[in-house]
Amino acid sequence: MIRTNRDQSIIVSGESGAGKTVSAKYLLRFFACVEGEDEVSEMDEQVMASNPIMEAFGNAKTTRNDNSSRFGKYIEIQFGGDNKIMGAAIRTYLLEKSRVAYQSKDERNYHIFYQLIYGVPSAERAEMHLTELFSDYHYIRQGGGDQQIPGVDDAAEFENTQKALSLIGLPVSQQWKLFKLVAAILHIGNIQVKKTKDGNGQVDDDDQSLLWACELLCIKPSALKKTIVSRQIQMRNEIIDKALNYDGSLASRDAFAKFIYSTIFDWVVVRVNGSLSKQADKAKSLIGILDIYGFEQFKTNGFEQFCINYANEKLQQEYTQHVFKLEQEEYIKEEINWSYIDFADNQPCIELIENKLGVISILDEECRIGKGTDASFVDKLHATLGSLTEYQKYLSKPRFYKADFIIHHYALDVCYQGTGFLDKNRDTVFPEQLNLLNTTAEEFYKGVFFASEKLENLKSEKKQSLGSMFKQSLVTLMQKLKSTNPHYIRCIKPNMEKVAFSFTPSVVMEQLRACGVLETIRISSLGYPSKQGFNDFATRYRALIRSEHWNCDNRKLSENICHMVIKDENIFKVGKTKIFLRAGQLAHLEDKRTERLNYCMGVIKRRILSFALRRKFIKMREQVVLIQSVTRGWLARKKVSDMRRNKAAVCIQKSFRGFRERKKFKAVKAGVTAVQAVARMRAARQLFTEKFQNKYITVLQRFFRTFVQRREMKDRIKKITLIQGLWRRKTAKKELRALKAEAKSFAHLKDQTYKLELKVIELTQTMRSKDEDHKQALEKINHLEQTIASLQQRQQQSNVSDATQVEARKVATEKADKLEAENDTVK
Repeated sequence: MIRTNRDQSIIVSGESGAGKTVSAKYLLRFFACVEGEDEVSEMDEQVMASNPIMEAFGNAKTTRNDNSSRFGKYIEIQFGGDNKIMGAAIRTYLLEKSRVAYQSKDERNYHIFYQLIYGVPSAERAEMHLTELFSDYHYIRQGGGDQQIPGVDDAAEFENTQKALSLIGLPVSQQWKLFKLVAAILHIGNIQVKKTKDGNGQVDDDDQSLLWACELLCIKPSALKKTIVSRQIQMRNEIIDKALNYDGSLASRDAFAKFIYSTIFDWVVVRVNGSLSKQADKAKSLIGILDIYGFEQFKTNGFEQFCINYANEKLQQEYTQHVFKLEQEEYIKEEINWSYIDFADNQPCIELIENKLGVISILDEECRIGKGTDASFVDKLHATLGSLTEYQKYLSKPRFYKADFIIHHYALDVCYQGTGFLDKNRDTVFPEQLNLLNTTAEEFYKGVFFASEKLENLKSEKKQSLGSMFKQSLVTLMQKLKSTNPHYIRCIKPNMEKVAFSFTPSVVMEQLRACGVLETIRISSLGYPSKQGFNDFATRYRALIRSEHWNCDNRKLSENICHMVIKDENIFKVGKTKIFLRAGQLAHLEDKRTERLNYCMGVIKRRILSFALRRKFIKMREQVVLIQSVTRGWLARKKVSDMRRNKAAVCIQKSFRGFRERKKFKAVKAGVTAVQAVARMRAARQLFTEKFQNKYITVLQRFFRTFVQRREMKDRIKKITLIQGLWRRKTAKKELRALKAEAKSFAHLKDQTYKLELKVIELTQTMRSKDEDHKQALEKINHLEQTIASLQQRQQQSNVSDATQVEARKVATEKADKLEAENDTVK
């Protein structure tokens, strides 16, 4: 795309289950990551997020493929001027709506139904009235078995679908509304249509599935019941309700469910395109990826398989025209020496299907006839086309089934069952069903139901059939592919058992032969698949020869390039306007060109680097000289500054050390002085203590000796007093006897009495004065004791000298002795 400045397209084809969907997914991932940025942009994430969404709503399990695309899609990846993804657009083709209501054995319905059953949380499950068993729902249990795909977790896939819907900008609230519509389809399939006695269909008013479906769709149950079991017929002046028979009621129910699912699918596609096309106006080029259903052949092949195989016929024709027809026609046009190669052309088979008298035209004609049936369509098909010689090779009638017909496709002969062709081609949706959906109370549902462009065709009077619409869409698709440069990816299925690492040669060879790969290999080996115009070829590869050969026209220059580089004339051919190369030579030229460009770029790079490095060296040398001069000046200034700092440091160190030593000396001196003072104080205190103790011992000894002498003296005095008392008593007795003799006289008695009274008075006065002196002496003793206590306290606090204490004690002792003596005297 970048080299040719032309839009490209990639056509991924192959049988069902060959890996087309996975290949398309890898292509999208490649385009999102090949931009060269470390982080994936938001647009790239949205493009990749479209895959899980489309697979959930459009893919299903079939007998041949566990993830079969039941619709075709053409994805346009839009690139801007800087070759970055600016947006994308998805175009879909023919969704298989019949799968919603019916699946063959060992097949599944669309993935979204099973994701809803296994992945919805309990709260939302209760709102949707869903159970955890798929077998409870008619629309998803018809395939039988456990309906599980090996290696696939439907609950995890449901989370991926939700994340993808959020990436494209769909709010969570709208996501759950969308899931409710899907759940409503499951409930519609469970509506029990009963057969009445007259053969008509009937639905009970209290049918639980009917009530749940109407609750989720926000419509009236009576209205839905009416659309299932009856039809309105427009007469001239009135509308008549006609009851449907039992089969018609079932078909009406299924048609209603299929229409709802198709509108959901179309709305999802529109929403995805709206998210991916925000910057579509900035797109400069595009790459289209066509991922369409592969060729299918089942036990029962209906209208869907007919359309799918018709699309594959068209794609095969495009491939044939691109590879074979156009290739050989171009050789003839360019007058290349070439022998014509026969190949299988499927143009007659396509004409059988799409001509004016083809299968689709006859099918449309039968649909327009009111009494047309599937059997009459098959009969007319054989009567009209079977008699034509050019179509007898491609159309035949089976031996035993009259309502079937066989078309001999390029890949296989497929027998189609005509049953249901007319109904599916009509794609009828009754007006009362559209009107019923229009009465929903949820505005979001109206946007989903009526967003599809197909409704315009349903409402128009000249309604196109589904086959005609599909034919027209294929014509448009082919025109789109022809306007681009196509690239083909052929997916080959290794076996029919869906088993990994198993290769069945016969199956592979059949596919290679049917899709024209063998013819492609043969024509590539004999022909010249690589071709370019002279101008483009000369412009791109002129670097392979010397410039002296350039002075000629592009044709001659192209010949010179081929002769000088390739040399072998059988490998290349020169036409009128193009140069033709055999397979592999273009890659050889590209390698040579890359090698030459790398060499030239090396020379140019060497010269440029030499010039740049020389200029850089000169500039660096000047800068180095400047840096050196500045550095040397800075070093000299730093040296002078260091010398000054050293000198100042020495001075500071000297002063500091002197200060430190003086401080240390003073501290030592103060310590020594303190120690000396303490030592001297201890010595003085010890000396004082010894003296004090000696003195107190002396005092104690003195007091003790005094006490002993006093006691001895008291004993002597007591003894003397006793002796004196005895003596005096003796004397007194003598005097008493004398006095008794004298006292016998009255005068002497009176005189003695008077003297005694005087003596008593004198003694009384003496005793009073002695008591007062005794009291004063006691007060003085108390005062002296307090004085001694205070002196002792002062001695302890102020370390009073020993002499003062001794003197004070001496004085106090003397006073105490005097007082004690006086007290004794008083006593």
